Amino acid sequence: MTAGVNLKNIYNLTNNNFKRSSMKKNFLSIISMFVLIFICSASGFAQVKNSIHQYLRDDQTGEWLIGLFENYAVYDCKKWEYTDVKGNSCKLRCSNDLLEVKRKKGTVTINGKKHACSEVTSQFMPDYPLKDETLFEERLNEKEDTATLIVQNRSGKAGSKCNAYIDGILHGKMSYDMVSDSTGSFQLRVPLVCIQDMRFILDDAKGIKKGWIGVFLQPGDTTFLYIDDIENRIYAMGANARLTNETFAYAPDRLDFKKKNRDDYSVKALKEEGESLMARYQQQMDSILAGHPYLSARWKAYHHEFAFLDFVFNLMQKEYRAPETDMIKYAVPFIEASGALNPMVPAGIYESRQSDIFCDYTTFLNKISPKMKNKTMYDTMVMAVNEGLINLTDNEMKDLLTIREISHQALNAKSDKEEEALVVGHEKELERVLAIYNRYLPTMQQRFQQVGVDVMFDIYDSIKVTPLLRELLKTRWTYDELQKSGKALYPYAMQRLRKEVKSLYLRNMIERENQKYIDYANRKDELKKVTLDETPLKNLTDGKDIFEKIISPYRGKFIYVDVWGTWCSPCREQMEYVPALKEMLKDKDVVYLYLCNKSSDEAWKNLIVKYHLNTENSIHYNLPFEQEAAVERYLEVNGFPTYRLVNKQGNLVPSKMPQPSAAAEIKLQIEKNE
Repeated sequence: MTAGVNLKNIYNLTNNNFKRSSMKKNFLSIISMFVLIFICSASGFAQVKNSIHQYLRDDQTGEWLIGLFENYAVYDCKKWEYTDVKGNSCKLRCSNDLLEVKRKKGTVTINGKKHACSEVTSQFMPDYPLKDETLFEERLNEKEDTATLIVQNRSGKAGSKCNAYIDGILHGKMSYDMVSDSTGSFQLRVPLVCIQDMRFILDDAKGIKKGWIGVFLQPGDTTFLYIDDIENRIYAMGANARLTNETFAYAPDRLDFKKKNRDDYSVKALKEEGESLMARYQQQMDSILAGHPYLSARWKAYHHEFAFLDFVFNLMQKEYRAPETDMIKYAVPFIEASGALNPMVPAGIYESRQSDIFCDYTTFLNKISPKMKNKTMYDTMVMAVNEGLINLTDNEMKDLLTIREISHQALNAKSDKEEEALVVGHEKELERVLAIYNRYLPTMQQRFQQVGVDVMFDIYDSIKVTPLLRELLKTRWTYDELQKSGKALYPYAMQRLRKEVKSLYLRNMIERENQKYIDYANRKDELKKVTLDETPLKNLTDGKDIFEKIISPYRGKFIYVDVWGTWCSPCREQMEYVPALKEMLKDKDVVYLYLCNKSSDEAWKNLIVKYHLNTENSIHYNLPFEQEAAVERYLEVNGFPTYRLVNKQGNLVPSKMPQPSAAAEIKLQIEKNE
């Protein structure tokens, strides 16, 4: 029988009281009884419990059908509470839904539907009994739909932490931090347009798939993951549960290029090493499949691509160090012939790895294309002069042609040192040419964007990929261009995208992102207090003099200096951490000084708005090129971003500072200098 209070007995008791007592006493008795029921329920004594702990799977489909546990059951990716338990039968409720479950040896009947089933006692779900040759489908929904992930720990520990991430279709990882509720459950809802793999890690999962756990999420579906952290088991329920369960149980060892540094290989040797590793990896897969022949086609595709895309990524990374001729001879033909450009998994699976490969591959094709081979930004400047977009004096044109020739020689330099040596003796010409570029920055940026769209879209049209993947590549490039430029796209880029990308979802993503930058530009009046007047600096040329003039009003405060550029991806990534940094240092009397490098005023102001850098303790300068270069020399800037600290006495602390993502380290450095 149930462990709760029996309502029938309460009724009989109150009925007898009516016969023996006055109406007043009976009324008080009834009130007392219902108070007792309420107290018992609130204390947990009215909860119906089960005495078993059982995982049952459907013998016909192989899926985890139902879990019957002490305090709740799991069915249809939901947790159900018991309303009644009698022997091998129980009644369940989830919101307004009701279930009746009857168990017999070898069967379970749920709301009248009988299933042949068996109890699962292994660490992972047993092999599925039927073959599944269904391949991944390459498609993007026109609208986002929510995928729900529910993770339940058997121990029911509240306050456990979970970190999960999933790759964005157009941009980097989306990270989620979760804390378990009072029942030990995590729940996450993620908007998706295609199947994607999510990885997460639990702080307190003892012995269960140590490290990152991978699950497959589908838009509109729910995945329920049960982690038995007492008996060391893990099972998935839901639309893509088969692939998730199979991947838990069987996974070949990944490729290992660690025995030698990737840079120690030639392109030819790395290709041969990768092919050898892939052959051994395939042997592992064949061995697993020999013992488990019903593993699904999607399991085969997923694990093959897991290794193969890792190999191709390592090979394409050689483009930054290896001779161009070696890449053309060994890497490009291999990639074109091997299927790397048309993976067996859709864009949402290994999205970041696929994106990196296509970026490296098309960047290399861009570099060797007839339109761009041996071309630098200075060639585009010459083109702009010839088209009448910018006007230069004879001396300015002479400087530009000199620097263009040096830039062509630098393309063939064998080392950074050799490249730097080419500029020696021409530093002044280079500064003057960069000043010209800065003077005509909006015009040059528009011309660069048009050239970029034409060249990259033509490359995407030339490679043998599916139509949807081609659209995705063009959309990714356009999205990245938006982020790098820091402002709304010029009309030409939007026109080509609208013409050549048919996916409504992809087009709408770019339209929305583009509108954000238009909105940022319309909020420039908010920045008057933080973008300071540069007139007092006008006649200064020495970097130290300029910097000390900037910081002089803030003597007695710490100054955290951020040297950045709107074009700099790592700079922008670190801006995401600034609000948390400011919160941690709110009691330290810190001023935040941002010095922007080679960026248009529009992009500069847009990103100040975007990253919420317009707080009262923020100061922003976008100095003219010569002044910014002088300040950067004084601050010993040799890369972007660079961070420095000025103490309360107005002195520059000798060592460089950690980046905003390391807020605790910054706080420690400030405390050392107090």
